[in-house]
Amino acid sequence: MGLIDIEIKNSNCSYDSNKRGAMIETIAVHPDYQRRGIAIALLVESVKLLEKMKIDYLECWTREDIASNGWYQKNGFKGFNEYYHVFTDKNIYSKDDNILHSLKKHKI
Repeated sequence: MGLIDIEIKNSNCSYDSNKRGAMIETIAVHPDYQRRGIAIALLVESVKLLEKMKIDYLECWTREDIASNGWYQKNGFKGFNEYYHVFTDKNIYSKDDNILHSLKKHKI
């Protein structure tokens, strides 16, 4: 039905390097079971476990997904950082019109 994956191996996440943090890597609910409180139940139980482990905060990186960001905000998360995600669909190794060719003109 649903799953939550939280990284605690690296106890210092990005929010506050002086405190112990955890990162939600994935939270998902099968479409047939969405809107039944499963995701919030997973989050609540996870927070209980994290409190026992003396984790000070929980964070998650999202993108511009309005529904996802709304869910996190509704459940007490606040935005504090944004980043610009870029990519190329060019083959970086081809000889024609590629990243490596573009970088060579900068004499890197």
